[in-house]
Amino acid sequence: MEQQLGDLMAAMEAIQKQNAAIQTSVGSIEEIKPMVAELVGWKPTVEKTVAELRDEMGELRSQVQQLAKNPVLSVKPALLGNISEQTIKKR
Repeated sequence: MEQQLGDLMAAMEAIQKQNAAIQTSVGSIEEIKPMVAELVGWKPTVEKTVAELRDEMGELRSQVQQLAKNPVLSVKPALLGNISEQTIKKR
Protein backbone atom coordinates (compact mmCIF):
# COMPACT_ATOMS: atom_id res chain seq x y z
CA MET A 1 0.00 0.00 0.00
CA GLU A 2 2.83 2.39 0.85
CA GLN A 3 4.51 1.49 -2.45
CA GLN A 4 1.34 2.37 -4.37
CA LEU A 5 1.03 5.65 -2.47
CA GLY A 6 4.67 6.46 -3.28
CA ASP A 7 4.10 5.65 -6.95
CA LEU A 8 0.97 7.81 -6.97
CA MET A 9 2.86 10.73 -5.40
CA ALA A 10 5.66 10.38 -7.97
CA ALA A 11 3.10 10.35 -10.78
CA MET A 12 1.39 13.45 -9.33
CA GLU A 13 4.72 15.29 -9.15
CA ALA A 14 5.46 14.40 -12.77
CA ILE A 15 2.00 15.62 -13.80
CA GLN A 16 2.51 18.88 -11.91
CA LYS A 17 5.85 19.47 -13.66
CA GLN A 18 4.26 18.78 -17.04
CA ASN A 19 1.35 21.07 -16.18
CA ALA A 20 3.78 23.87 -15.27
CA ALA A 21 5.62 23.38 -18.57
CA ILE A 22 2.31 23.49 -20.45
CA GLN A 23 1.29 26.68 -18.67
CA THR A 24 4.61 28.28 -19.62
CA SER A 25 4.10 27.27 -23.25
CA VAL A 26 0.54 28.62 -23.27
CA GLY A 27 1.82 31.89 -21.83
CA SER A 28 4.42 32.14 -24.60
CA ILE A 29 1.77 31.44 -27.24
CA GLU A 30 -0.46 34.14 -25.78
CA GLU A 31 2.44 36.60 -25.96
CA ILE A 32 3.07 36.01 -29.68
CA LYS A 33 -0.60 35.77 -30.67
CA PRO A 34 -0.98 39.52 -31.47
CA MET A 35 2.20 39.46 -33.57
CA VAL A 36 0.97 36.46 -35.55
CA ALA A 37 -2.37 38.18 -36.15
CA GLU A 38 -0.54 41.27 -37.43
CA LEU A 39 1.65 39.22 -39.76
CA VAL A 40 -1.37 37.38 -41.14
CA GLY A 41 -2.79 40.78 -42.07
CA TRP A 42 0.37 41.61 -44.01
CA LYS A 43 0.22 38.51 -46.19
CA PRO A 44 -2.42 39.73 -48.68
CA THR A 45 -0.65 43.07 -49.04
CA VAL A 46 2.71 41.41 -49.66
CA GLU A 47 1.20 38.94 -52.15
CA LYS A 48 -0.50 41.79 -54.04
CA THR A 49 2.71 43.81 -54.16
CA VAL A 50 4.72 40.81 -55.37
CA ALA A 51 2.15 40.18 -58.12
CA GLU A 52 2.38 43.82 -59.22
CA LEU A 53 6.18 43.62 -59.28
CA ARG A 54 5.99 40.44 -61.39
CA ASP A 55 3.72 42.20 -63.87
CA GLU A 56 6.02 45.20 -64.06
CA MET A 57 9.06 42.96 -64.53
CA GLY A 58 7.24 41.19 -67.36
CA GLU A 59 6.54 44.54 -69.02
CA LEU A 60 10.17 45.61 -68.61
CA ARG A 61 11.35 42.29 -70.00
CA SER A 62 9.16 42.81 -73.07
CA GLN A 63 10.53 46.31 -73.55
CA VAL A 64 14.13 45.10 -73.27
CA GLN A 65 13.45 42.34 -75.80
CA GLN A 66 11.86 44.87 -78.14
CA LEU A 67 14.87 47.19 -77.80
CA ALA A 68 17.26 44.31 -78.39
CA LYS A 69 15.44 43.49 -81.65
CA ASN A 70 15.24 47.15 -82.76
CA PRO A 71 18.17 49.12 -81.30
CA VAL A 72 17.13 52.22 -83.29
CA LEU A 73 14.08 52.50 -81.06
CA SER A 74 16.33 53.05 -78.07
CA VAL A 75 17.74 56.33 -79.45
CA LYS A 76 15.68 59.30 -78.38
CA PRO A 77 15.59 62.33 -80.71
CA ALA A 78 16.67 64.61 -77.85
CA LEU A 79 19.91 62.64 -77.58
CA LEU A 80 20.77 63.38 -81.21
CA GLY A 81 21.26 67.07 -80.52
CA ASN A 82 20.69 69.69 -83.21
CA ILE A 83 20.84 67.42 -86.22
CA SER A 84 18.41 68.71 -88.81
CA GLU A 85 16.41 66.58 -91.20
CA GLN A 86 18.56 67.84 -94.08
CA THR A 87 21.70 66.65 -92.34
CA ILE A 88 20.16 63.24 -91.90
CA LYS A 89 19.04 63.15 -95.58
CA LYS A 90 22.54 64.11 -96.80
CA ARG A 91 24.07 61.10 -95.12
